[in-house]
Amino acid sequence: METTPTASLLNKILRGLKSFVSDVQGDKSLQAQFIFGLGNSERHWNRTGDDLLLSGERLLDYSFPDPSALPPAPTSSELLAFLDRRPRTNDAAIMLICMALECFYKARICANGGNPLPSETKAKHDLGALAAVAKVDGISKQDILRLTALSRHITWHGRYPVPTKPAFLLEARRSKEFPSDYEAATAENLRKTVDFLHDQIARCKE
Repeated sequence: METTPTASLLNKILRGLKSFVSDVQGDKSLQAQFIFGLGNSERHWNRTGDDLLLSGERLLDYSFPDPSALPPAPTSSELLAFLDRRPRTNDAAIMLICMALECFYKARICANGGNPLPSETKAKHDLGALAAVAKVDGISKQDILRLTALSRHITWHGRYPVPTKPAFLLEARRSKEFPSDYEAATAENLRKTVDFLHDQIARCKE
């Protein structure tokens, strides 16, 4: 029977895959990761977390305008115009740093024996729940509650102007007791949230 171009291409892909798997002799976990979920491993979760963290940090550099760009004695209208030019990157920056922490938690879960990461954990975005599963030392109940509140930056706050699902709206209402420190839109309060997230990342990597 004549082989079609599509069938020929598929055969080449399958031969390449078999060759790759045979080259990784003795490493069953790597074979499983490649076949059933590329990148679902401690190494790849950590690498993705590092990339997201770096991106979030870069956005923080643009979150507030440079005061040296202000006139020596600005009028109120000049000050308002100056502040209005500020790139509003706070939400996106916090979203990326929270996503980085999520990846680091999942890398730790892999390191603790869940490698590759179970599918039910892979889909979780609740930082508080992930911290508990990752068995990170030194996290208080207050930290868990705050992490869960900050999880909204992953699910919607950093991506959409309003909650996109009824469950997210309920989460936002429950989170009022633990608002983001930076919501007053000051550099000092933004730094408090970032410092908290950095502290959690350091604990996770210990």
